[in-house]
Amino acid sequence: MAVTYQQESFISVENDVMKLAEIHYNEVAQFKDYPLNIDFNVYKNLDIAGITSIYTIRDELNLVGYSIYITSKNPHYQFIQACSDSLFIHPDYRKKNHGKKFLKYCESQLIKNGVEFIYTHSTTRLDITSFLKKCGYVESEITLVKRLKNG
Repeated sequence: MAVTYQQESFISVENDVMKLAEIHYNEVAQFKDYPLNIDFNVYKNLDIAGITSIYTIRDELNLVGYSIYITSKNPHYQFIQACSDSLFIHPDYRKKNHGKKFLKYCESQLIKNGVEFIYTHSTTRLDITSFLKKCGYVESEITLVKRLKNG
């Protein structure tokens, strides 16, 4: 098992991400009556604009994890921030220290790109809060969701 971490373009990983996205969706989706329907054009356009950073974990050539960050200047302060859009590691690769190593890799790459703060989140269906705290993250905000329209 030769596991590697790298940054890739969204266009180069689109097909591979789709294979894992269904597993990811089944673990974290709050409203399962909304089917998974990824708008890949949004990600492609953000990638082309240089706004996203997409990091992957591969075992040989097989994608086994990904993390996507959207970077921007914070509108209230003078620093560059990265907001985590998604973090997923295939269940077979969890509990093997890949999560911590992968997160550290992502952070080191974001630092190289001038990012000073990372905002991330955890779902209640797959709560990774304790893992994130062990990696140095602190609670900053609480996110709530209210469904306004019945699907």
